[in-house]
Amino acid sequence: MLDFYLKANLMLALFNLLPGLPLDGGRILRALLAARLDFAAATAMVVNTGKLISLGLVAVTALDFWLTGTLNLTFLMAAVFLYVAAKTETAVAGFRTMRLLANKKAELMACGVLPTIHFTALDSVAARDILRFFGPEQYHIVLVVDSRFHLQGTLTETQVWEALPLRGLYARIGDFL
Repeated sequence: MLDFYLKANLMLALFNLLPGLPLDGGRILRALLAARLDFAAATAMVVNTGKLISLGLVAVTALDFWLTGTLNLTFLMAAVFLYVAAKTETAVAGFRTMRLLANKKAELMACGVLPTIHFTALDSVAARDILRFFGPEQYHIVLVVDSRFHLQGTLTETQVWEALPLRGLYARIGDFL
């Protein structure tokens, strides 16, 4: 009996380390990728990895059925779970990104210091193109310039986030001034 529980828990632990969201392995991979990419891009890559793993589990189930005539329902259910979870993660990725960025403001208030990154953007660029550069580790300042590269104004990350519901993702960043 102890052997069964040991093997069952070992299989659960190994399954949980697969690099697909929402499994722990997916969260670890996303954290590693987010160190080099923005959070949204890292999430998209791990979601696609999870979908590939799901397809792999379906393929293994089909191959096993073809070779042995038995249907491995565990692999099939795991494949469905991973695929549905990956689609759900895609749907909520924007909300998770916003939550991370909101926590940054609280961290800045608590510590008093937070590394800052400056971006220069043409006033005609869409806000969504600026937001993809915002990450959880630094605070962001956007210098808005016109087509002659004359400074039109400066926006803090907070100002961009607060104006976003009013202006929308596709509004020109110059309209946020």
